[in-house]
This record gives sequence, C-alpha cells and structure tokens, in this order.
Amino acid sequence: MKVDQVMTRDVAICRPEDTLNEAARLMWDHACGCLPVVDESERVLGILTDRDVAMAAYTQGKALHQLLVRPAMSQDVAFCRIGDLLATAEKTMQERQVRRLPVLGPEGRLAGIITLSDIARESEQRKGGRSKDLSPDVIGHTLAAVAHVRQRDALREF
Repeated sequence: MKVDQVMTRDVAICRPEDTLNEAARLMWDHACGCLPVVDESERVLGILTDRDVAMAAYTQGKALHQLLVRPAMSQDVAFCRIGDLLATAEKTMQERQVRRLPVLGPEGRLAGIITLSDIARESEQRKGGRSKDLSPDVIGHTLAAVAHVRQRDALREF
C-alpha cells in the first residue's frame, strides 16, 4: 500500500511570517496538532507543532500575536514522498521518532500529510484483509519508537 492511499490531502498550512496566534487558530479550526510551514510555491520549509507554539510562548514570555512562526518551527523536517510505500513512511517515523510526516509530491511541493493515526485507522478498517505494512505489530513498533523519544524528552525537562 502506498502513502497516497492513506494520507490527508487537505492540509492546513502556515507561512514563516505568520504569527503564532494565527498558527494556533489554524490548528484549532482544523483540529490538528501540527502545520507544515511552506513558501509561496508550497515547498515545505519547516513544521510547527502545538508544542512548539506553547514552548515559544513560555520561553519568550510573550503573547502569541507577538511571536512569529519562523523561530518556533522545526527546520529539520522528516518527510516522505507521495509514491512511497507505507512501510517507508513508518520506517521514517520510527527512525526520526515522529508521528507525522509531510508528503511531498512532484517538484517537492506539499501534497498532504500522513500521521501514525492515519495508518492505525487504515489498519483498523482493513482488519479482515491483513496487510504486512498495516499490521498491529508494525504500528505498535512505530508508536513505541515515537513514545520512547517523547518520554526521554519529558524526563530531560525536569
């Protein structure tokens, strides 16, 4: 199975010059925990998570309308391509310890986003027709890899 069969195509985005207030509003309106940050050509420059927004406000002691996306976003973006197999996306999630990947289409433009939740939902829907790349074992392994870094980072903060 390929990434484009599972990914979300209609993705909320933001620009590096947007305020964190605008980014937070987009996350709220679209019920998502991250936004790809793109340029005018829809090329991914970074990714902004809800945690990035919260930590920027906390560490800088400013209101969200006073802070821009660019300094808060992560520029080291893990991604996959529209024609990749799900197994490739899962491997990237495991190695980079992330739950979400922007999906790049032709010419490196944003085509969508795939999340660990998307893969788990697809696995649940296909229970009868088991697929190796959608097996509970593989999804569990990916989740464990992501959870490991989250736990390690949380401990480091205290």
